Amino acid sequence: MFGLWFSIIGLIFGVICSYTAKEKNRAQKEWFILGFIFSALSLLLLLILPDIKDDSYTTIILEKLN
Repeated sequence: MFGLWFSIIGLIFGVICSYTAKEKNRAQKEWFILGFIFSALSLLLLLILPDIKDDSYTTIILEKLN
């Protein structure tokens, strides 16, 4: 019974992580797998990471290096 609950929760978090990764221009398949295995931890990490298309973070770092 525990395995069934683990699978259901893993699928739910996997789908949520996959959708969030798509919105942030990140790899959907990899984030689905991470969401399935690590559940809320991977979702939290994904929400903390900046968007890939957002150049403001890269610009700030490049300005500090120069």
